[in-house]
Parts: sequence; C-alpha cells; structure tokens
Amino acid sequence: MGRSSMCGVRGETYWHPYRRRACPLCEPSGVYAVRRDGDAEAAAGWHAWRPAHLHLTVSAPGYGTLTTQLYFHGGQWLDSDVAQATKPELILDPQADSGGVLHASYDFVLDPA
Repeated sequence: MGRSSMCGVRGETYWHPYRRRACPLCEPSGVYAVRRDGDAEAAAGWHAWRPAHLHLTVSAPGYGTLTTQLYFHGGQWLDSDVAQATKPELILDPQADSGGVLHASYDFVLDPA
C-alpha cells in the first residue's frame, strides 16, 4: 500500500472464500468536497469535505453483499466527515515494513444470504 495521486482507478479481485489474500492498494492522496447547495451549511459551521477513503464492495456466493468505505488513520476530516460515514472500526492504520512499504489488514465478514 502506498500513497498515490493516481487512486481514481477501479478494479476487481477474486478470492477463494475463507482464505486470506493480499492485494495492493494505494492510499488516496487527497480529500474532496461534495456539492453544496448554498451558504446555509457555512453559516451552521458545516463544511463540504470528505476524508480520503476507499470504496469497496465485497460479495461471495450464498452471502449478502457488503458495500463499505475504509479510511486512513490521521486523515484530514476524519472527525468531521460531511457524510458522517467514518467510524473507528473503518479506519486503517498502515504500518511500514523494513523496506518502507506500508501494510494494513482488514477482515470482512459477510452475512449469509
């Protein structure tokens, strides 16, 4: 996992159920603003910014589909996401290995269909 400005890419990865797999990801380098419809938000002290995050959809035959977002420890706007979507359990904390490559893990649990 590494920080990149080219994180607007999409892809699919297929894994065998119940097995741990690693996949390379890039930590988004920036945040973005959602559309605002006026000055009421600013007057109320709101902002239009989202923290950097990954969108993920996880599915498996016989299980419900999980759609979620994962965020990054220390990211800007984590404590005031305009979408109010951040939760501590969705925040990754990548750690560098001896070569400086960042690694993080996350366990996805799907409900039976």
